[in-house]
Amino acid sequence: QRSAKGPTGSHSARPAPMALALFDDSIHVERKFAFDIPAALGAGATVCEAEGSAEGSRRFEMSLLGYEKVGGDIVWRGARLLAAEMTRKASEMHGRSALELGAGSGLLGALAAHLGAHAVVTDGDEGEVPTLEENAARFCDGLGLGGSLAGAFLEWGTEAGVRAAEASPEVFRRGGFDLVLGSDIVYIPQYIPDLAETIAFFLAKDGEALISNTAVATRTSQPEARALFLKSLDAVGLHVEVETPPDGPAFAEGEWSNTDYLLRISWPSAVAALA
Repeated sequence: QRSAKGPTGSHSARPAPMALALFDDSIHVERKFAFDIPAALGAGATVCEAEGSAEGSRRFEMSLLGYEKVGGDIVWRGARLLAAEMTRKASEMHGRSALELGAGSGLLGALAAHLGAHAVVTDGDEGEVPTLEENAARFCDGLGLGGSLAGAFLEWGTEAGVRAAEASPEVFRRGGFDLVLGSDIVYIPQYIPDLAETIAFFLAKDGEALISNTAVATRTSQPEARALFLKSLDAVGLHVEVETPPDGPAFAEGEWSNTDYLLRISWPSAVAALA
């Protein structure tokens, strides 16, 4: 969570002193992620590039550390869904401020940073923060787009947002992010209202939040979790557009469950301005 602009580079950012776990590389695995972006982006840069890009595009690779999940990946499928959506909007990322919530390994924030955003990847689980900080420390601006990446601890809810902004105003501020990102984080009912409050607290008035979900909800069904999230977003005054397979543009490729979704969240004033 960074203010609207931030310095180029990478660092860790903690809103308050706390006893966080130390990074242990013996329990993590490294995975490479490859993305196709418009050929004009980062033209001339060679670091982090990979072969195999489609015509009119260029492919770059980045590596992240994380906990290995069933099947060998370190991210859930919703992160890959949203990452693909971000690459379709790659030219819009430059210079923006981005916040990833419940980040895990921080794929979405790292991708935003590679595309020129000033990104902060966060998690409310203290055990996840060292991984985020390590991935931020390893960030390389291989495309030369001036992005930056930081890792931080962040709990959800309005009160938690206020505390974070007061403790680290250089990192967190109300309405300080053009882009709020999250994948597979809408599954535990008791945390869903706080998630909506966090999006409302940090989202800029002309910003957009993108939340994807492919994970099975716990203690409730996935449709019920989505309904509670939509109700919570409405309660804090946010406008939501829902995309689902097979007709949603984000689901044009691949096989998806009919309970998967992507939400495009914004303030009503931003929607009115585009009308």
